[in-house]
Amino acid sequence: MLFSLDAEKVLGTIKVLNIKLATFVFALSTIMNDLKEFALVMTIVVLMFSCIFLILHAESGNEEDLDDGGNGVLDDESDPFSDTRPFQYFGVSALSVFMMIMGEFSQDMFETEDTGVTIFSLSMFVVFMFFVV
Repeated sequence: MLFSLDAEKVLGTIKVLNIKLATFVFALSTIMNDLKEFALVMTIVVLMFSCIFLILHAESGNEEDLDDGGNGVLDDESDPFSDTRPFQYFGVSALSVFMMIMGEFSQDMFETEDTGVTIFSLSMFVVFMFFVV
């Protein structure tokens, strides 16, 4: 907040010096204000779909999955960052949804043991891609 106020004072002072620079500063501030609104909406959508996929892919026994067997190393099945379980935990789910925006996804991400959940998960993926991308 303090940095923002200082930057506004500096830009306000620079605007007085040159009319072309004033136009540039005005355009830059307009772009930043528009990006704030876009970032807010995009954050809400990413969190919303992260929660949807987290609920769809949540499994019981998460505490057991974190057991490392005493050796300090998680195997691939219990690794929360594994490609086979991208929606098991909230942070990983949010990161996976962000990566889907970037184009990094596969159909295997949405497969579960229950066929109905898999179909609904793929349907939510199509809705996500339609609205976000």
